[in-house]
Amino acid sequence: MNELPNLHALTLRFEALETVELAGAASWRYADALGILDFQLSAAVFTEDAALATSRGTRQYREEVVPYYQSACANPIKRKHSLACVHTDSRAKLAHP
Repeated sequence: MNELPNLHALTLRFEALETVELAGAASWRYADALGILDFQLSAAVFTEDAALATSRGTRQYREEVVPYYQSACANPIKRKHSLACVHTDSRAKLAHP
């Protein structure tokens, strides 16, 4: 006889799927914001306690992360689209739209 998955297991699976969906939506908002250089929109992607680690150092909190992108994107010749380099962590805090 097949046993039905218990409620806890189903809840965990649902939360994992929801996290994937939220991460995908945040990635698209991030790409859109940087694609059109809308830093107000990019600020909405990051939580207040965001952290960004790059080869240029670590930025802590949204008020340091967004200016980093403004500076990094200021020179269109040196600018690389960061989405190709994003490493996601399912434990990351995402800002909800």
